[in-house]
Amino acid sequence: MQIYSFMNNITISHTEKSTRKVSHNFFVLENEMSLHKIQSEEGVECELMSNVDKGIIQLSMCSEGAMKFWFGPSYSMDLTSNQVMTLYNPAMDLPHRIDLKDSVNLVVLFISVTQLHQLFVKESEELHFLQGDSALQKFYAKDEMKASLGMCVNQILTTQLSPQSEKLFMKGKAFEILSHYFHKSDTGGDLYESCPFLKDYDNVKKIKEAKEIILDRMTDPPTIKVLAEEVEMSEYQLKLGFKNIYGATIYGYLNNYKLNQGMVMLDSGEYKVKDAAYALGYVNPSHFIAAFKKKFGVTPKKYLMQ
Repeated sequence: MQIYSFMNNITISHTEKSTRKVSHNFFVLENEMSLHKIQSEEGVECELMSNVDKGIIQLSMCSEGAMKFWFGPSYSMDLTSNQVMTLYNPAMDLPHRIDLKDSVNLVVLFISVTQLHQLFVKESEELHFLQGDSALQKFYAKDEMKASLGMCVNQILTTQLSPQSEKLFMKGKAFEILSHYFHKSDTGGDLYESCPFLKDYDNVKKIKEAKEIILDRMTDPPTIKVLAEEVEMSEYQLKLGFKNIYGATIYGYLNNYKLNQGMVMLDSGEYKVKDAAYALGYVNPSHFIAAFKKKFGVTPKKYLMQ
């Protein structure tokens, strides 16, 4: 079975004139597995159409926002922030529509039952809905995301890599999603008990607020001390929490963001290299050139020529 055909059959329609407000990136990771990132900005209303072949497991993980899954004209299920929805039907295809409103961050993983069984021991009790006769029954479920799964989802949505490295990163994260989702602790504990403050949703909100602050003020970002004071956290909690949620240090994340923005600016054809450097907050364009080459493997000038 080739999953690529229907993994690419996900379309987005929306009422906004600018399609830049909705992004959809997907990665075909194996013959029977793919991962999708869907992000929309505030004020956008759109529909995501998906047709999932029978025998495919779909995990939809919402990091932010709210959406409604429509199955036919009347049956629907809601999915909101920090929730994960599992859809599986072994007998029939499962076309459905997802209505998104305002700011939404969504990660969707598709994997065939065959591929999943190859990853787990068949006798494993962790595959609770695929054992014996259960494998012949449809399974629709919605749960709160564990902190470990939520961190993985946030890293997928926010980590910025070169195109050469991104697919490998996404493949690793797809396996990590499956590990966290199907993991059953004998004690019921979380995999990230070593960072107990991250279980506090208020602290997670503060870390996300810190991320927005440094992006909004990327040309003149605050020091970590000032940033910690603004979000009312200790420097230690902020640095540790940021690294766990976003997979990078605070300034490492900001640097990656700026370089990706630089690539977008060069792609637009409206900026020269030095103009992009200054717009991003680099005091010296040579620093931008060196960082760009380190991340993408080519200088900005050669990138434009390519």
